[in-house]
Amino acid sequence: AGARRVVCLAPAFTEICFALGKGDRVVGVTDFCDFPPEATRRTRVGGFLNPRRETIVGLQPDLVLAVPEERELAEQLRQLGIRSEVLPLYSLADIGRAIRTVGRLLGDAPAGERLARSLADELAALRPAGGRRPRVLLVVGRNWGELANIYVAGPGTFLGELLALAGGDNAYTGSLRYPSLS
Repeated sequence: AGARRVVCLAPAFTEICFALGKGDRVVGVTDFCDFPPEATRRTRVGGFLNPRRETIVGLQPDLVLAVPEERELAEQLRQLGIRSEVLPLYSLADIGRAIRTVGRLLGDAPAGERLARSLADELAALRPAGGRRPRVLLVVGRNWGELANIYVAGPGTFLGELLALAGGDNAYTGSLRYPSLS
């Protein structure tokens, strides 16, 4: 039947579960999960840098979805008998694989396949017909009210891939995924 009590340690996992029609199975989300609006009514389990292990365990999940940077936490949860799956979300291909995997883990592989295919179709429609490609600095974070600690999406990220699909050239050409620029 698939997992029935899921804790999502990244907003993307929360959105995937709800998009698959399995939002009722999500019992815990990060402090940053705010979409869809129903996700805000789930128990908050902390964030990327401050997960609340006791809260996660107390929710008695039968599945925890984590990103590779949370591998240590996932292993700690496994040692407590809680199934934890670590799935990368770095690229568009990763996201498609994650959708399919989450669908399978929730007992609905066909829904995962349909959602992943639908996303791929929507992304294919983004391709521009040609013309000038603007250089774009894709800012994903900064200090509020000032131009400091500017974080940008690099070309090796799903946001960088989306930028290229939409017809832009990433102004940041370095190798870091999400660097901070001066």
